[in-house]
Amino acid sequence: MEGFARLASTSIPIPLIGGLAIVLGIVVYGLILLRQDPGAFHIWIREDGLAEWLTFVELLIMSAYSFTVSFSFQHYSETKAARKVWFFLGLLFLFGAMEEISWGQRILGINSPDWFMRHNRQGEINIHNLCQPKNSLGHVVFDEPSCPPGDLCTRLLL
Repeated sequence: MEGFARLASTSIPIPLIGGLAIVLGIVVYGLILLRQDPGAFHIWIREDGLAEWLTFVELLIMSAYSFTVSFSFQHYSETKAARKVWFFLGLLFLFGAMEEISWGQRILGINSPDWFMRHNRQGEINIHNLCQPKNSLGHVVFDEPSCPPGDLCTRLLL
């Protein structure tokens, strides 16, 4: 319990706050653009566009920073919880970065397996573009369109 108390009292490093502020700025800019000029918004969010690459780079930097903080803790029992939390954050940011670029699929020229071609909105190897039934957690989190009736995702997830 003392480890969690120490973790809770640990200040959040300025670089991480800065990174989160940049991501928040990108999101706010996108929302303003969506409201003011939907055509420009679609250019902003296009596949392999500036917003996608900025998000990827930012998430990758935040992942590297989180791993660095995790590995900087000494191997004492009182810092074990903090190391685990920072390591988990590193994994979470890395997952987000790789999802953003479809795990390097287009960069490496990898073709999507048939399952992803059928069940992924963009036919890519990633989770966030999988079709989601309305009111499912995935639909709420990723705001993806519902699956067509009879689709495998609908049958599996309903």
